[in-house]
Amino acid sequence: MIKYDYEITVNGNQAKLNKDIYLFRGNKNVHYYFAVKNASFNFKGSTDLIEKTNAINAAVTVIKPNNVEVASAIAKVENGKIHLKVTEDLIDEEVEVGDFDLVFDLFDDTDGAVTIPKVIGQFHVLERPCTTPISELVATNTTNEVDQALTDYAITTYAEPVASTNEDGTFAKKTWVPKEKITTAELNRMEEGISNVSSQCKDIANELGRDAEGNLIPLQTTEQSVRGAINELKNNQGSGGIGSSYTLPIATSTKLGGVKPVSKTDEMTQEVGVDTEGKLYTNPSATGTGSTTTEDIATAESTFSASVIDLQKITSGSYKGNHNTLMFVATADTVLSVGSDDLLGAPESKAVNASLSPTLVFTESDGVYKFHYNPEYTGTKNWQNQQFGFNVNLKAGTTYTISYESDSSTYVMESKISSVLPIGKTAYTFTPSKNVSFIKIALINLPNDTTTTKTISHPALVEGSAAGQYGGSKQTYSLKTGEVKYLKNIKNINCVGTGDFYVSPVAITELNGIKTEDGIIKTYSTDKTFVNFGDSIWTFATGEGSIGNLSDYMQQYCGGTWYNLATGGTTMAIRTGGAEGYDIFDFCNLADCVVSGDFSEQKTFTGATTNINNVDNVDWNKVDYITVAYGTNDLAFGGTIDNDSNLYDKNTVCGALRYAIKTISSAYPKIKFKVLNIIYRHADGIDNSSIVEWNNKIKLACEYMGAEYVDIRSLCGINEGNYSSYSYDGTHLKGAGKDAYAKGFASTIVNI
Repeated sequence: MIKYDYEITVNGNQAKLNKDIYLFRGNKNVHYYFAVKNASFNFKGSTDLIEKTNAINAAVTVIKPNNVEVASAIAKVENGKIHLKVTEDLIDEEVEVGDFDLVFDLFDDTDGAVTIPKVIGQFHVLERPCTTPISELVATNTTNEVDQALTDYAITTYAEPVASTNEDGTFAKKTWVPKEKITTAELNRMEEGISNVSSQCKDIANELGRDAEGNLIPLQTTEQSVRGAINELKNNQGSGGIGSSYTLPIATSTKLGGVKPVSKTDEMTQEVGVDTEGKLYTNPSATGTGSTTTEDIATAESTFSASVIDLQKITSGSYKGNHNTLMFVATADTVLSVGSDDLLGAPESKAVNASLSPTLVFTESDGVYKFHYNPEYTGTKNWQNQQFGFNVNLKAGTTYTISYESDSSTYVMESKISSVLPIGKTAYTFTPSKNVSFIKIALINLPNDTTTTKTISHPALVEGSAAGQYGGSKQTYSLKTGEVKYLKNIKNINCVGTGDFYVSPVAITELNGIKTEDGIIKTYSTDKTFVNFGDSIWTFATGEGSIGNLSDYMQQYCGGTWYNLATGGTTMAIRTGGAEGYDIFDFCNLADCVVSGDFSEQKTFTGATTNINNVDNVDWNKVDYITVAYGTNDLAFGGTIDNDSNLYDKNTVCGALRYAIKTISSAYPKIKFKVLNIIYRHADGIDNSSIVEWNNKIKLACEYMGAEYVDIRSLCGINEGNYSSYSYDGTHLKGAGKDAYAKGFASTIVNI
């Protein structure tokens, strides 16, 4: 037996070994005996320690470099010393190379127990200094017995040959039992079976793509091997590109081909047949087919994927109507604009010609455009050369009205439309003689220098002869030719872009197992119970156009039961700033309250805006999900995102999150967690790049704990360009902001 004796000296709250322990990864069955000096107790029978209690049993807990703790069983003290046996599985992994800590617990015979201070970093495990494993050095067994023979020493016993296959040609599988002899017959049976399978695979490969005589069958692809042809069809649908080369052949008496044309019946959507060349042919109708359209308010993609036949093209260029979901296909590179009644598309400052820079430089904020001449523009500075305007999609013969406010006379011009408009609020009605794709707005009185600015405010373009209202911020999407964009929640919303709009006219009665309700598929529907923890973004019920707090919005969109326990000004981690006394509402502290069931301190606190009293209605045994939405105040108060050396450090955001999930899950293992990341904030000097960095860390913490990470920042769509439309102070949400947030969150609750 390999053994070592060590002494532990205790000095106050510190303990040290008289010498460090060094082992190499893979060492095993090493015994250590520890005597304790200067402790306030003694082992039974020892005389050199202060005698207050007698420790007759002991246990050792080894703390590995990866913070995994391995505790030995309680065992009797041997001759006044604690015994630790280092087994192979304690130090055999790469992650176990490093410095270990030791914790010693002592027990008497009357249920008394005491812990010696931790011995820190004196147990060292090093990587083995050579490549030959210990297992090879100790493998000296040369027996050929079953269950004992090593490689190169086992021998077989002769037996009569046995068949490798059953009567049906399948492999004759054998189930081995312990101590059974390995015979030549059984080994040969397995070899024969492997050989047969290999030969059959080779025969199958040779027969693919060949006729009965073994001749290659010509394939209608560039690649003539079966594998190559399959890849070609998968990647290109033929050698000429997507959908360009494959044609349905004309059917003959010896070749499969097209189908026989048939007349449309009442049960059919439309006629299907073959054209004169034998190709499959259908003639979609743009005026309806007698079938009804059921819109999906949850996701446009689900509508179209659930109904892949009979898609109808309803219009090109622009759309505004009763459909709630559409599919847009770009027919050229374009910017698709989705807005309100305002028909103005994306603003653009163009160059007069390819050799010059754009004439004007402009900025936009809340619909106010400020212009000055571009310092890099070298052409003539006059209003005729100004090339600022808006992308539009106007139809010839249709009457439109454009209006805006300006501090300078302006000139509106595009092809057949032109007029000088007066200073102040302007409105001009016109009817283009041809289709118009760009409206140019030039500022007549803009000085020729590069510093003086002029302003145009709240431009709007509407159909008809009456001026419309400014549409506010729009959503725009840059699309390449052929790219598809699914649109949802666009009923009576203007959509403008170069391309075609489609609807799916096939009635949908069920989607993802959820039945329609009054003609609407509620893909977000749930009957689960949610408890919502968070800061003021979830707490406040105020804000322009608001119907309540975010829990109220979620209940409206998803159903189910939502308990809002959020408190304004709170943090995920133990706070480093903010209002005094709020630390009782830090999420890591609330996790302890969930386990204890005691929220009395929070409920009697009078200095916060909180919904914590709703906890009285919560039965934690019936909660399905806890939602967690913190971090913006941690960032504003100068908090720390994580501590790699202590994953459960409650002073950090990620550590507090891990601690809270672990704590609650230990008491209520069936509860699941949805962790919402930090949304855009334009207040308190918060840097947008810091939000992105923190969200990435929070995502990793969720993955570590097995919690669901919800990218609500992306799902709600609030960003640096549009935040003022959704937030009244750069942090807290208006009604429109809560609606966008709730819809984004609801999209993650599909099929719960």
